[in-house]
Parts: sequence; structure tokens; C-alpha cells
Amino acid sequence: MIDNIASADTSIGKEMRTAKSSVKDAGGSLPAPLVKLGSYSGANNARDFERSMKLPVEPVMISTRVKAKVDSTMVVEEKIPVLLPHRLFLYLFNMLGLLIQPEDINEYWQHQKSFCVWASHNDLDGKHVPVTIYGDTARYGQGYDQSKITGCFMSLPLWRPKSTRMSQWLLFSVDADRSLGPETLNPLYLAIVESLNEAFYGRTPEGCPLPHKFSVTEIKGDWEFHYHTFQLRRLRRYWKTRWICWRCHAEHHADAAHSCYDFDDDPTWEATTISNFSFLANIVKRESI
Repeated sequence: MIDNIASADTSIGKEMRTAKSSVKDAGGSLPAPLVKLGSYSGANNARDFERSMKLPVEPVMISTRVKAKVDSTMVVEEKIPVLLPHRLFLYLFNMLGLLIQPEDINEYWQHQKSFCVWASHNDLDGKHVPVTIYGDTARYGQGYDQSKITGCFMSLPLWRPKSTRMSQWLLFSVDADRSLGPETLNPLYLAIVESLNEAFYGRTPEGCPLPHKFSVTEIKGDWEFHYHTFQLRRLRRYWKTRWICWRCHAEHHADAAHSCYDFDDDPTWEATTISNFSFLANIVKRESI
């Protein structure tokens, strides 16, 4: 069941319905975990699945606001499981023995400090394990049993297993059609940020030591994820926007003032770089900050 869900061959909802049917047909002859899995109402499949399956890393349940139904204007409180980064770090490094060589960490930071202004901050001493946060929204499931899911993942740029799928860890997922954007996502992000803030200093929120210090160095995602996360004003129609960059005014348009195809030594879009202040003031909706 877990393998099917992980490989995207099916959805949690479909597996939960299958479990319910199996329990009904088999009576009391099934293992206790499967019986428990088939006993839930189906109102919150993600939560019920997490409760029934014994996972190696325990998520926390974060309360947030979502639409009652896909086409509803009613808003309800719902608890969503969130896998906190510091718990993953402890499991990966202490339990599984994941190893990142110190020389690789050192080489990474030497490169970053040579080319990236942000990497010259005094708190970045070259010993932090870099972390990537990645978001994506996609259709999940098959046929008529599909859901549009927004997922937030974490990975470690310096650890590349043979299977890329094994390097991405899902921190949380939400039903995109029931999401209220930042109103839904911000409480989930807050729990992750609090965990990562402590991991930066090599400790858990409870004060226990982590195997390394960790620092987020990359935040990635598709346009839809960025739009729903930050409510970017210029990306209201993210699937066909002419603005192809959040950092400048480069455009993909026949009459573009600053064409993204301008590859001269001094392209016009280079002079339109948006500062952090301008990004917050003009690109992000105020209520999202």
C-alpha cells in the first residue's frame, strides 16, 4: 500500500476505500492495522492514514483553515500532518547513518561564498549542511480518482542517491482545490520554519543536539506553487504569464520592453532587478506577508 502511494500508482483516498472494502468483506480475519485503516469515515484520509500506519518519523498535526468542500465558500478548521525537518535530520543521520563528507560541505560553501552575496553572512561559517525546500502542485491518482495536491518537499543538495525519488521527503501535502492559499499554507510553513530555525544552530526546538547544523540555501517550485504560497500579483494567470522572472521585469512577449531573449552583454532586463524591499512592497500581496 505504501509503495503504491509513494510511486503515485494510486492515491491515499483510493487505498483507504480499498482497505474499507477489504475489512467489510473479510470480517475479523485481517491484521489489526488493516482493520483500523478500514474503520475510519473517510472525512480526512491523510490524517487517518497517518494514524493507522506506523511510520519511522512521527509527524505533528497542525491546525489550519481550508474550504469545507472544493466548490464551497464555507471555511473549516482541519488538522494536517506535517513532518518537521529536525525529526527527519535525526532519523536520516542518526538512525539510517546518512553521511555527507565534511570536505563536500566545505567545497560547497567555498563556491557559494565566491559567487553569492547572501553566503557571506557571518553566521554562515561553512559547516552547515545545505537544505532545499521545494514545492509543487500536480494531479495525483488515475482516471476519475484524481486529486490536485500541493506538496512541500525537503532535500539535501549534497546527498544524491541512485534513485532521485529517495532524496525527496514530503513535509506536507494539501488538497489544492480546497486550499485558501497563504491562509491554509502559512500555519504549516510556520511549523517548518520554527524547526529549521533551530536546526540552523544544530539543535531541535526541544534543545537536543542535531548531528549537524543545517541551513536552507534553496527554495524552489513551479509558478503555481509560488503563486499560491506568496500570492504574487504579477502571476495571477501563472499558466500564461508574460513575466517569466520574479527578480526582474524580463518578459516573454512579442512587444516586450525587456525581452527575455535579450542575450546581449548588457541586456535591458538586467537593469530592472527587483530589490527585496520592492519584491515585498510591489510583487507580494500585503496580506500574504
